[in-house]
Amino acid sequence: MATYGRCSASFCSATSFRLVLQRLVIQEEEGVAGQHWEQVGGPFIQHCKVELSHPMWSPDLLQGYAVLPGQGPDGGTLILLSLRNCLFFTFNCSAPNSGWTKVTHTSKDKYYVPILGRGVYAQESNAVYMVRKDVIYAYKLKLGHEETSLKLDPPVKIFFPSVTRSMAHSFLTHLGRGVMCCVWIWCGALMLA
Repeated sequence: MATYGRCSASFCSATSFRLVLQRLVIQEEEGVAGQHWEQVGGPFIQHCKVELSHPMWSPDLLQGYAVLPGQGPDGGTLILLSLRNCLFFTFNCSAPNSGWTKVTHTSKDKYYVPILGRGVYAQESNAVYMVRKDVIYAYKLKLGHEETSLKLDPPVKIFFPSVTRSMAHSFLTHLGRGVMCCVWIWCGALMLA
């Protein structure tokens, strides 16, 4: 049985934001199925100034995510969230009461890019891959000092210079055994609404 979830990220004020994770609960009573969303664990509230010095990738605070099976404590599943100012957080799905953990960068000198939409985790390389504009990025994962938190190396860029962002849309999937598949749909002169 599949579990469905959703995450929200919102500004509480000019100096704080809030992260909430919910799961879809499907119940069947007397032959009629009903469903509702319920909060998993507690909300995470971060008091900090959200700096606008980095490029504004999108007006949305929540940029993207990746599901990381086997990366949590005791081999559980983590959800990696990416916010617009290159802040990353994980949520431990196996132990929802343990809450949110901030992911740290391994380098302060390098340029980090938010994950856009759904990132793809490949266990073979222990990396998260994602497409943004005409570039595939790979984020290598490492365990933090406490061995319960993750660290991200600066992203490695894989360029595709023949693709023009304004004329193409793309998505990425992991086929297993080290094989990734990226599909670009070129719209040519078509205008998309």
